[in-house]
Amino acid sequence: MSSDPNISLKRTPLFELHKELGAKIVPFAGFEMPVQYEGLVAEHEAVRNAVGLFDVSHMGEFRVSGRGAPEVLNTIVTGDVTAMKVGAALYTLVCRQDGGIIDDVIVYRVSKDSYFICVNASNRDKDAAWFRSQIQEISAASGSRVDFEDVSDFYAQIAVQGPKSYELLRSVVDTPLSGLAYYHFTEAKVFGTPAIVARTGYTGELGYELYFEASHARRIWMGLTEAGKTLGVRPCGLGSRDTLRVEVGMGLYGQDMDESHNPLDSAVSWAVAFGKSDFIGKSALEEIKQRDSFQKLVGYSADKGAVPRSGHTIFDKAEGGSQIGLVTSGIPSPSVTKRVGFCRLDRNFAKTGTEIWIDIRGNRTPATVGSRTFYTIGTAKKDVT
Repeated sequence: MSSDPNISLKRTPLFELHKELGAKIVPFAGFEMPVQYEGLVAEHEAVRNAVGLFDVSHMGEFRVSGRGAPEVLNTIVTGDVTAMKVGAALYTLVCRQDGGIIDDVIVYRVSKDSYFICVNASNRDKDAAWFRSQIQEISAASGSRVDFEDVSDFYAQIAVQGPKSYELLRSVVDTPLSGLAYYHFTEAKVFGTPAIVARTGYTGELGYELYFEASHARRIWMGLTEAGKTLGVRPCGLGSRDTLRVEVGMGLYGQDMDESHNPLDSAVSWAVAFGKSDFIGKSALEEIKQRDSFQKLVGYSADKGAVPRSGHTIFDKAEGGSQIGLVTSGIPSPSVTKRVGFCRLDRNFAKTGTEIWIDIRGNRTPATVGSRTFYTIGTAKKDVT
């Protein structure tokens, strides 16, 4: 978050509505965004037990299309987009030649030669420049004709998340959603407005992300609020978005991964298709993997004390003092009633059960290393009928 008054912050199409709803507004990723409305815990529990609405219109959206688009895009991202079926979504990474993570993105395959890509808000300009330059270079070498378009300003995005999200959306979408599997999408109309309806999300619960023309944002938000009254729908802010994603082990770009770290030390190597013939960063990542000397991003939990936050230093408890890592994300977990989060550690201390000290403003809080997933009964992958 930035608090520099000299930085001009952007606003989503729903900014005025957030103010009307009494949201607390904070700077985030270059935007003025709602951090909470009635309270973090109430919003968190709404998503775990019912349904919540998130304004994620600050995210960026790109289109990559044309003859050779699958092969060109496959070189830019770490996942295998050529293996995707039309209607599928893929979480993947964009890396530098040295393996550093430029961004984590979701790729949607719209047709044989067309992809829609959602990128992090703070990385939009950087990502757009990277995609343009790489597409131009790769296309020139291969003779492909691939077009790139940054369509971020056209779209608004609302995330509808929670076990009752399907029940809410099936009443307002003109296409049946019962057959839509996790990490797939369909093109439909929401309250009569053309939209991409994707079964994706950042909460660990059954949920959908809606992309549509920005001018319809207020009407669709209000329509969802009205249609979801009997289901317990609530507006939700960045605060609960953070607690929800940490509880289910989802990393955040800029904290748990960045350009100075690679997929192997950021716990996202599963998003790398090492079996592909080539992609940007592959050689570096294979060398890092072979050395087996990278740090590890692991989970930690603490029963009491202050809440560890990003940047807090971690020390070896067993030997009384050496610094062994840093906290990357930390929250007071509403679902498991502990202080939990992620930390990047020297791999010799990254084993489950290892006791560590976390330095919080000069006070050392005891914590234990463990899995990055703290909440395991989410509904994200449940069958819906």
